[in-house]
Amino acid sequence: MDYPLVSIICICYNHSRFIREALDSVLAQDYPNVQLIVADDYSTDNSVEIIRSVIDQHPEIIFIENKQNSGNCRTFNKALKRSEGAFIIDFAADDMLMPRRVRTGVEALQMKGPEYGVHYSDALIFNEDGKTTGIHSRKAKTARTLAAMPEGDVFKTVLERYFICPPTLMARREVFESLNGYDETLDYEDFDFLVRASRSFYFCYSSGQLVKRRIVKGSKSDLQNKNYRPYYQSTHRVCEKAMQMVTEEGERKALNTRLRYECRQAIWAGEKEIAAGYIRLMRQNNISRIEWLLYNTAISLLT
Repeated sequence: MDYPLVSIICICYNHSRFIREALDSVLAQDYPNVQLIVADDYSTDNSVEIIRSVIDQHPEIIFIENKQNSGNCRTFNKALKRSEGAFIIDFAADDMLMPRRVRTGVEALQMKGPEYGVHYSDALIFNEDGKTTGIHSRKAKTARTLAAMPEGDVFKTVLERYFICPPTLMARREVFESLNGYDETLDYEDFDFLVRASRSFYFCYSSGQLVKRRIVKGSKSDLQNKNYRPYYQSTHRVCEKAMQMVTEEGERKALNTRLRYECRQAIWAGEKEIAAGYIRLMRQNNISRIEWLLYNTAISLLT
């Protein structure tokens, strides 16, 4: 096989406890053609000091140091402009890559052909202390809801349920170029990327755990299950985008499944205005009047 360049963009923000281990996992890849770009988003701990110590030993690493905190989406897009790879991995500085992650993704996408733009895999879940706490495919309920992980046109499934572990994603450069990178108006990137990318490109899957995803208290992946307003606002805006992308009844029903779930989450979090926004979207998407009244009643009970 040939070895096209793979750019791994590592975004760091106050990840001093984990950044060296993360970078070591990139440097340990068994794939011979990797470009590593590290972007620090104005960390206030000693992350930059650790990054520079790694660069001293590996001067080929490209380092971007923000002079103010810009957020993950904007920082990633800045790094993306510096990248040269035919394939791109967005890599968080608290996660780790298994040694064959890059090779497996390149081989899978090359075998599938150019219409397949995104590769994903299973992942091990571990905590701040490095203890493995589960496997993504089991924790995401996919074992009960899906006979097999979807491949090909996954747009409808992406709308309907959570089944892809975002840190496992690898995409062709053409995917990011067609999307103009991440939407910098959003607080987080993965749901929006999955919706937009799956509308235009096929996805392929590898069953092995190729990434270790760390759950850190206070991180975005931790806060998404709590009352964190920017998360709920961004999710609602992605659902508004998705409304403009559905083209047939099956997709419409899948989106309504998502809207119901997100509306319940917003109600649970006390986000009355956001929950009302979901009800408006569901109404536009032809839910029954009875269901519409039930959700409105639930919102009216919020103080």
